[in-house]
Amino acid sequence: MTTKRGAADAAPAVTNPDKVLFPDDGITKGDLVRYYQRVAQRILPYVKDRPLMLERYPDGIGRDGFFEKDAPRGAPEWVQTISLRAEYVKRTVRYVVCNDERTLTYLANLAAITFHGWQSRVTTIDDPDVLLIDLDPMPECPLRRIARVAVGVRDVLASVGLKARVKTTGGKGLHVIVPLRPESDYELARNFASELANVVGESFPEDVTLQRTISRRPKEAVYLDHHQIGRGKTFAVPFTVRARPSAPVSMPIDWEQVEEWTRSRVTEPVREFSRWRLETAADLKDPWDGSYGPPQRLAPALTRARREWRVE
Repeated sequence: MTTKRGAADAAPAVTNPDKVLFPDDGITKGDLVRYYQRVAQRILPYVKDRPLMLERYPDGIGRDGFFEKDAPRGAPEWVQTISLRAEYVKRTVRYVVCNDERTLTYLANLAAITFHGWQSRVTTIDDPDVLLIDLDPMPECPLRRIARVAVGVRDVLASVGLKARVKTTGGKGLHVIVPLRPESDYELARNFASELANVVGESFPEDVTLQRTISRRPKEAVYLDHHQIGRGKTFAVPFTVRARPSAPVSMPIDWEQVEEWTRSRVTEPVREFSRWRLETAADLKDPWDGSYGPPQRLAPALTRARREWRVE
């Protein structure tokens, strides 16, 4: 990993702070930078040592944005980067690694609204330290259904000795995250996630779909996406802002909140999840306390799963 120090540690200047990035809400680039500065000590533990993909909207979310994996041109020498071979493009990509508030401010000033982090850290790049299960509700799925599925995923994981945490995606879905010891490779993580998905699908046949073709998914179901696991695949990190109206935030929550939602009459999950946004999240306590959770061993859990889940 490349680390260069500049002459000063002061935060970089914010350019065009009055530029509107969220036109329906009047939220400016200055507002975005201030948000990330206020939550710096909460978000930094979640991005520490992770290669980042940036989601940038220099002209605001009303115009086309872009995903940026290579470090921005002209990045200061003090911005940490790591160069990794990306097989999908057959070249080396120079990723940003954001470990300090100065870098966070610099990226926000580039209108990097959303930070997507790798599922592994630079010191153990081929071995994930989180396992991601993405719960994506279809258009007619009520809040109580996605909450019921999330609790079901948690309980199936618990049956093989794994604890999980949950957060909003910042959109209409939920992420269930299992913290791992970085000792098992991505292939093993994918195998485990596939078997988990099959068991959850069989346990909740009316609620869950594993169908990858959108047009074939039931309109009231939850799509359990276990395919977002692999070297180079990313997820929206906790406390990152999403490029959507009202500037929602991917918010860590506790399981008591999800259990309460299983009794909710709210029809659209996004209505409930949108209460966590740039204007409110900075003042909220982090229920995860800056950690994805105590790391757990995946290989023994997979062995136990194949025995107890009776998965062939």
